[in-house]
Amino acid sequence: MIRAYRRLLVASATVLLTVNAGTTALADPATDLTTTAPATTSATGNSGLSMPGLTATTYTTTLITGDKVTLQQTGGRYTVTATAAQRADGRIPAVDVRAKFGADSKTTSVIALPADAGGLVKAGVVDRNSFDVLWLAKRSAAGDTSLPMTVKFGPGLDVAALTQAASVLPGSSIAATHQDTGTVDLRVDPGQAAQFWAAVAPSGSAGDLTDHLVRGVTPQLAHGVLGLWPTGHRSPVMAPQTDTGQPEFDVTWIITAPSRADQQLCGTMIATMCLFAEPSLAQVGGSAVGTPFALQGLRCVAVDPCTGYAATFRVPAGVYEGGGLMTFRLAGVDQIFNVEVPEFTVDRDITLQTDGDVAQQLTVETPRPSETYNGTLLTYRSFANGVGGVSMVFTMYGHANYWAVPSAPITVGSFHLGQNWVLGEPFVRMKVVKPTKRPLAAIQAGNILQASQSFAHFTGRQTVELVDGGLGRAEDLAKIDARGKLVMLQIDDDKLGGICDIGTPALDRAKAAGAVGVLVDPVASNGPWPTMVCNYLPILPAWWTQPSQGRPELPYAAVTHAEAQQLLEIMRTDTVKIEITGSSPISPYIYNLHLYQEGQIPASLHTVLTDSQLAEVQTTLAGTPTEPDPMTFSAFRKNEHVTGGVMLVGLTEGIRYTTYQGPVAPDLVRVQQDWSNRGTVEVVDRAGPIRAQQWGTGPLVPGAPELSSKVFEARPGDFDGDDFYTTVTVCSFCRQGNTFYPLLHLVTGASPSIVNGAYIFAPENLHMYADGQELAQGTDFLWGAVYDLPEEAKRYELTGSSNGGATTTKWGFTSSAPTTEARQQGTWCPQGIGVLCHSEPLLFLRYDAGLDATGTVTGGGKHELKLTAYHQGVHSAPIASLELSISLDGGTTWQQVKVAAKGGGDFTASYVLPSRTETGGTVSIKAKASDTDGNTIEQTVLNAYGIK
Repeated sequence: MIRAYRRLLVASATVLLTVNAGTTALADPATDLTTTAPATTSATGNSGLSMPGLTATTYTTTLITGDKVTLQQTGGRYTVTATAAQRADGRIPAVDVRAKFGADSKTTSVIALPADAGGLVKAGVVDRNSFDVLWLAKRSAAGDTSLPMTVKFGPGLDVAALTQAASVLPGSSIAATHQDTGTVDLRVDPGQAAQFWAAVAPSGSAGDLTDHLVRGVTPQLAHGVLGLWPTGHRSPVMAPQTDTGQPEFDVTWIITAPSRADQQLCGTMIATMCLFAEPSLAQVGGSAVGTPFALQGLRCVAVDPCTGYAATFRVPAGVYEGGGLMTFRLAGVDQIFNVEVPEFTVDRDITLQTDGDVAQQLTVETPRPSETYNGTLLTYRSFANGVGGVSMVFTMYGHANYWAVPSAPITVGSFHLGQNWVLGEPFVRMKVVKPTKRPLAAIQAGNILQASQSFAHFTGRQTVELVDGGLGRAEDLAKIDARGKLVMLQIDDDKLGGICDIGTPALDRAKAAGAVGVLVDPVASNGPWPTMVCNYLPILPAWWTQPSQGRPELPYAAVTHAEAQQLLEIMRTDTVKIEITGSSPISPYIYNLHLYQEGQIPASLHTVLTDSQLAEVQTTLAGTPTEPDPMTFSAFRKNEHVTGGVMLVGLTEGIRYTTYQGPVAPDLVRVQQDWSNRGTVEVVDRAGPIRAQQWGTGPLVPGAPELSSKVFEARPGDFDGDDFYTTVTVCSFCRQGNTFYPLLHLVTGASPSIVNGAYIFAPENLHMYADGQELAQGTDFLWGAVYDLPEEAKRYELTGSSNGGATTTKWGFTSSAPTTEARQQGTWCPQGIGVLCHSEPLLFLRYDAGLDATGTVTGGGKHELKLTAYHQGVHSAPIASLELSISLDGGTTWQQVKVAAKGGGDFTASYVLPSRTETGGTVSIKAKASDTDGNTIEQTVLNAYGIK
């Protein structure tokens, strides 16, 4: 028989969630700076949502399933990134992230639950606190990254038997054995957590949530394990629901699948819709505000197949919200159904109806051809007392198919349905052009997180004949002429790797036979399992989990099994030709979109965008190709405490593309960061071309980032407060009381708004002088070298060496103890609040050399160097002079270059380069400047950028 293989949300499942909190200093990973809040800092409660007990810049934790969750602060918020580990059978499950917050805006819970653990957790076999991100992060903050887990084997086993039973579980060591309870305390190595989970988790769909809730099937763990929980952090026994003393009423919530949904297996049950997150109710107004109400019962509304569910609840009178997630399939492709009912009133027994035939898909239409690379859907709800939470679903390439049912407006609290999208040029487009024209919904494996996962892509445009290659075995290919043709292959299950992964040997044989590519019919057969229809596209390459197969060099894409069968039927009597249009792995344009439906789920969920609603940003990732560096986008509304983020993955350095941001909005604060801790915080309030972003472009020199005043205008106090929790980053060269902190940021003139991370000089590379004498350094545990200065005004000279000694800077300035708070807007001071702080009047330089994506300029022509002399925002003394020299031999000889003042501290300098062979291969810079207050800077940047 043919079974439908259900691979729920199979993607490199990365869940992103940004929580208002914490410091915004973007640490330089090479120096690991600004990782802890100062002891004197306290949260203000100012619309930010703090995570009590967490003060570091970055926490990376590993769940017991092997999935990694990273909490990273940026722009006054935490970004939570949960990347699922690929399971032994090839699946990569989704991770469902839910955050709750109290009326004081403090996070009370962040749980990251992988989809394959949902049934186990609901059944109580695996404790929910095993996935408590805040607990894991606090353990990490205390210096312990191990996973303390208790495994229950049951009574009747002595210590020796318990030790033997636990010893077979990989990646763990025994910490204690408890014969009286039949349990063993383990320490699981985070690096081997995936192997540990593979050993204890049930195989296949035995832990399915739908099977458990509808049929009462209790999932069983493997190796005789009866239960699993975090040692010392087991969930308390569930308290009874709040007794208000008022009459209670029955709520029956009927949720039905779209009538055109495909049949599939939910565990062992045939249905047209499966549970992803169980239906639940929460009171938003009434006598028990904020109280969640769990299911009393769940049954199918019809059987064989189950076409929907009746969920029952018992609640007191009040105003409620209903939430939950389902999945269904259309033409073999999984869809995610957000069954949210934002508000309804209970004053008697009622029946709610959520009809899948009324649901609409959330779609976006853009000015240029696009497909979804990544998308998140979040549901934000706050209640009458300020308590609330956010539920977010994240999927990656090929899986962001979201649906919801329009609703009436809410009357209590606040609500919005948010969509975050990353769209780009379709990787591959196919259509049948013979014998008749028709579109073909082909999809490739998607974009990647690691260079080791790269694969061949279709490129250009070509029209080729389609032929049937069976399973791609030698005997199958010998029956056809594959030369210059597209070969359709089913999945040969007699291979290493997941059931529904395409094997490298079959692709290699097709390439050897002369095929230009493969079109996969997603049916797996001829292996150790029954024949299966692999309905969840895209089809992944088996070599991702079995590297010994090697990387295939032939491009492939997949269609649904239904489409493949239609093509095979035509091929029996006619020739089929396919037009293939391929694209590069990096799209020439990207859409970064944040859409919101405020107060209700609207009647239409289709969004049409035009260029008049989009800002255009020329984006560069400078350097040479390395491991892909994902870019994370998130945005914050005024009423949001938690927001979802979305990732653009597969980016390598040395590329340029256009980013379209939108829709433009004057009150939306956008945060963007890469995995190198570089980031921006900005408001995009006008359409059309805006300032380019050049990530990683040099030269990077000491200075202060250019923070957007629009952010502070849009969110007063949220990003320009007084402390660690309500600002964008730490200030550069600030004096607090009598202590001078010579910490800084590295800044490029090409994109000064990019915060590249706080930087601290090595003590031996920093020297400070007064009256011709070098001053003694002090040492701060967090901030490195500091200087204690007298209160009175005094002239100082400071010299520092950065970039491995290639950049040397000497500053002259006058300093005295601060009498008022006068630091750059959007920055905080190292000692926190309570001690007066001001930005010192140091003069900085930054350079924009017009570099290409590889960080070079072309020899043998005229070039322009743009220079800016500036202070931190609170100082405004005009620039009095600027001089520039360049060297083409690494600083051995120098030639002065004339500069032209453009006003406001901006200067330009034109120079001519000989061919690269006539130089040392680089341009070095020497500059000095002064302002009318007598502050000076002299800076030398050796080998500032390359010549090609």
